[in-house]
Amino acid sequence: MRFTDPRELDIDHVVPLREGHVSGAHAWPKVKRVEYANYLPDPQHLIAVTFSENRKKGDRDPPDCMPPNGAYHCAYLRN
Repeated sequence: MRFTDPRELDIDHVVPLREGHVSGAHAWPKVKRVEYANYLPDPQHLIAVTFSENRKKGDRDPPDCMPPNGAYHCAYLRN
């Protein structure tokens, strides 16, 4: 799928910030939480997704909200 209008896309944390928080990030120092939220060295940490899919996912854990493209499920979970 190709997009020409950036307003149709969002940047998504593969593991949402809220999920990270309840999974232990709440105990991290603030500097580490900020680093996680903006982590760029791993190109799979933040991914471009459609605006609507990002809203559907919300703050759920990746296995609880799979992308609609079934061919991407294994790669998504691996990330």
